Amino acid sequence: MKGKEAFSKFINAKPSNASVKEKLRQEKKAMVKARREAIEKHFEEKRAAKQNGNNPATNPSATPATPHKKPKQ
Repeated sequence: MKGKEAFSKFINAKPSNASVKEKLRQEKKAMVKARREAIEKHFEEKRAAKQNGNNPATNPSATPATPHKKPKQ
């Protein structure tokens, strides 16, 4: 095996499976964290709007007026 060590610098060694798996794990962890933060931000905005009274479900005057359409016949 000692004879092959001199040529190891010329061989394009692929990364170990463990390092590839760890990289995927870290990417997934980052995606989950970003998604969790986006969801929390969304619901925080909903809570703030509800406290301010700008909730369209409970305050119809907060929604912009839309023109009424004629019913289909």
